[in-house]
Order: sequence, then C-alpha cells, then structure tokens
Amino acid sequence: MSDNNTDTPKNSFIFLISFTVFALFIISSAMVAYFVWDISPSDERLKNETEALKTTATIFDGIAIFINA
Repeated sequence: MSDNNTDTPKNSFIFLISFTVFALFIISSAMVAYFVWDISPSDERLKNETEALKTTATIFDGIAIFINA
C-alpha cells in the first residue's frame, strides 16, 4: 500500500519533466527556424533550416538519454 502512495508524486514529476523538455524542444525549434529563415538567402533556407533542426533534435535527444539514464 505504501508503494502506491509514492508512485503518484514520482509519476507527476516524470510527467512534469517530460512536458517541460517537450515544450523547450518546440520553442527552441521554432526559434531556430525563425532565425534561419531570417538570416539565410532564399536558395539556402531549406538546407540551413533542416540542418539547424537536426542539430536541435540531436541536442534534445542527448538530454532525453541523459535523463533516462
């Protein structure tokens, strides 16, 4: 019975951390896309935006792996 009492705060904490990381990923992806769109010439925009978003995703994958470990 005591196991159930400790699961609720633990699950809430995990949900909060997951939601925060997801929100930061969305916000940072939007910021990267905006800055790449703003500074890149039109013929290189798609290539630069794709590379910037890949880099952002790689950073957040590393954070997720670190948290999971």
